[in-house]
Amino acid sequence: MIPSAVCRLLAVMAVAVPIAAGAAYGQSSPGAVQREPAPPPAPQRFMSPGYNPGEILRDLANPVVAEVDGRPITLSEVGDAIRALPANLREIPFDELYPGVLERLIQQQALVAKARRMGIDTDPVVRRQMQTASDRVLENALLNRLLDSQVSEQALLARYQKEYADKAGPEEVQVRVIMLASEAQARKDIAEVAAGADFAALAKRDSVDASAGQGGDLGFLRQDKLIPEIGAVAFALEPGQVSPNPVRAGRNWFVIKVDARRRVAQPGFAEVREQLRQQIMQENLKSVADDAISEAAVRRFNVNGTDASPAEDRDKSQSRPRP
Repeated sequence: MIPSAVCRLLAVMAVAVPIAAGAAYGQSSPGAVQREPAPPPAPQRFMSPGYNPGEILRDLANPVVAEVDGRPITLSEVGDAIRALPANLREIPFDELYPGVLERLIQQQALVAKARRMGIDTDPVVRRQMQTASDRVLENALLNRLLDSQVSEQALLARYQKEYADKAGPEEVQVRVIMLASEAQARKDIAEVAAGADFAALAKRDSVDASAGQGGDLGFLRQDKLIPEIGAVAFALEPGQVSPNPVRAGRNWFVIKVDARRRVAQPGFAEVREQLRQQIMQENLKSVADDAISEAAVRRFNVNGTDASPAEDRDKSQSRPRP
């Protein structure tokens, strides 16, 4: 039996349209004064997948594990699909993951077969999109080969030494907040704190943020983890200080207190190795692309179709045999 949780995750991954997670700041929601986690960056098209359970399929025989209308699905295709999964799904044990991945591939091929029977693959727009997808795969494969070869372990270690090893770790502050609907109420709470009232007690009484139950305590956070208006004020305060004026962020007003400051250790090389690798590859991308353009016969045209290329480019294009 296919694990239902895995199938649901794979189905959602295959067909769901991304939706915004979490409420906008200034609304009463968990962590409302914290910066919403940034959506995962769009994957770099040259990104190497790294190790995951799919790697174990590389050196095995490649049997057919399913067939849909005569179209075989091989074990290597299952491995490719596993390598493409988000990291949290790749952590699922292989024997639990495999049935769900295979079922997703069967589903995909059944839908592809139906699309071909309906003639959708002959639609000009679809054909153009299919060609674009094919081109992107080739682009990715080339960039992986060229850029991977330019990122040595020595280069990664040198970048780590430059960016992390000799620098102090990032600073964090322990922040408390009282989130209120009006500036007048915020000023009233600031006055009560100045008169000796306990900040945590006021937060429990008045705050409409989800942190109210913890006395407004958000824990230790870096500045980039707070929305800008809150972070700028919090990191200007010393431990024990309360913001002298209300801070507006979104539709709400905030009273801010800093309980403590600390510096955290820099991440180890292993923690940031892939991040550093991506940085170096990104930096080298333009030169690789420029080299490819210099080797190609490129002509540019105006939007009305008239030639906009310099004469030397036209000559180069005309002398180059067409593929």
